Amino acid sequence: MKRLATAITWEELTALPADSVLLADVRDEVAFGHGTLPGAVRVDLADITAGRHALPRDRTIVCFCMRGVLSEEAADALTGQGWTARNLAGGYAQWLRGQMARQTADREKLDRIEASLRKNFRRELFTPFAQAVARYQLVAPGDRIAVCIS
Repeated sequence: MKRLATAITWEELTALPADSVLLADVRDEVAFGHGTLPGAVRVDLADITAGRHALPRDRTIVCFCMRGVLSEEAADALTGQGWTARNLAGGYAQWLRGQMARQTADREKLDRIEASLRKNFRRELFTPFAQAVARYQLVAPGDRIAVCIS
């Protein structure tokens, strides 16, 4: 079957003005509830293919599902109905992989910053903190604590 809609990558999508696109998540309500792309709306695939939707005509509709398979059908249906529609290549899973890669890079940077803070401020910050915890018995075995230095 010949495809009517073309695919768009996440990188291409982020280069577009945000107000020029509408992200349409065609996954079921449960999957949508577990997480979606920032700013996305859920639109039922059956409603799209049947033409029972109220999507705007003044924006490009970027359809996505978990891997980009069902959303390809949605984007083709919308294009056939006269909308400007694209299919997000790789779907939500590809976006998640990109997010995890960015977070890993950020984590490495954060680890370097934390190591620098520990090296440069251990005596001024950590030692008094540890002494106070011990002196006032603020932490019991098995307790979990988080420390934020700002």
